[in-house]
Amino acid sequence: MNFAEQEQKIAELKSQLQALNKQFDETMKANNLTLEDLKTAEKDIPAEYRDTWDKLKNTIQASAKTAAQAEKPVASSKAGTGRRNAIRL
Repeated sequence: MNFAEQEQKIAELKSQLQALNKQFDETMKANNLTLEDLKTAEKDIPAEYRDTWDKLKNTIQASAKTAAQAEKPVASSKAGTGRRNAIRL
């Protein structure tokens, strides 16, 4: 991936982030919620739903981590390949 492609990908990701932030803000406003409400709401989850909530949260975090790792470029260096014990100049 060259520099121009990286710049384009960054611009696309910034655009997606702005769209998601806008959607989040609109949802929060429509439901009259604040960030503090979200923090306290998680603490108020009944015990019988806590396990399900934790599993869902872990699944989402794992999929986000997997997606982030998929975005990382793969190194295409061929250093170290070829004949053993050969001295590279």
